[in-house]
Amino acid sequence: MKFFCRCFRENFTSPLTYIAAIIFAILCGFGVTVQINEETYSFFDILFNSKLLSKAVTVIECSSYIMARGFDSSEWYIIGLSVTTAIPALYTYIKSHEKIHNFVLIRLNYKTYSAGIVLSSFFSGMIITVAGIFIFIAATYLIFPTLESFANPHYQQIYGDNISDRLFPLMKKISEHAFVGGVIPVFAITLYRFIHSDFIAATTPMMLMYVSMKIFPVYNDWLSAYKERQQNVFCRILTILFPSNVTMLGSSFERILNAPFWLAYLFLGMFVYVNYLLFYRSVRKV
Repeated sequence: MKFFCRCFRENFTSPLTYIAAIIFAILCGFGVTVQINEETYSFFDILFNSKLLSKAVTVIECSSYIMARGFDSSEWYIIGLSVTTAIPALYTYIKSHEKIHNFVLIRLNYKTYSAGIVLSSFFSGMIITVAGIFIFIAATYLIFPTLESFANPHYQQIYGDNISDRLFPLMKKISEHAFVGGVIPVFAITLYRFIHSDFIAATTPMMLMYVSMKIFPVYNDWLSAYKERQQNVFCRILTILFPSNVTMLGSSFERILNAPFWLAYLFLGMFVYVNYLLFYRSVRKV
């Protein structure tokens, strides 16, 4: 426990952690788009144009809640998630813990050392993700109108008219993204233990996400080309395995497998445990 707290403290004394959270908050705004007078504008178009901003305060599509829910609508978001969560924990580990690796192992056993590194990386990635999303949501609620009434029946049907109806889905969405944000640095650090290249370890999650985003539309077109493929459970399950879809894992379990969304957390938790076993194995080999 002491070693975990030490690792966790070192992750959060690194300036990279705070920089990553701010950059991630900015990336959350890239995917938000709104139609005003039949024209589509981005979050930053509205933010830096006083005329558009004055119109936005009267448009229901610019409700702070609707804008806040769109934090993951961009390709930049998923790429940014893989970079901003992986780099701080990875480089803190390289700079600090790897240098005192042998000294620490004299005082600790392999399992304690491995668990401390993996868990501190997981929680640092999770907190960076949550911090970035909440900075973006806070900015959204400060800049855009609340318009909680949702007079349009279409939005009432989608989001509900009560605060409680809207709060739970948003919190569930954020928690799933936070869990994914914790998994990414664990994967990056485990990968580094085997390839000993900080650049490849830091950029591999980003490359996996990027390639997945480019391949997935092609696969989706192939899947939807024939009704038989759409009804094939195995082919539908394969959509879950695309790395770029990992932040939608809970909703995919509900939609494709008709299973409770919390199974996604169990699945991701198993992935973290596998990474722990691989990290532990690499430590024992040294």
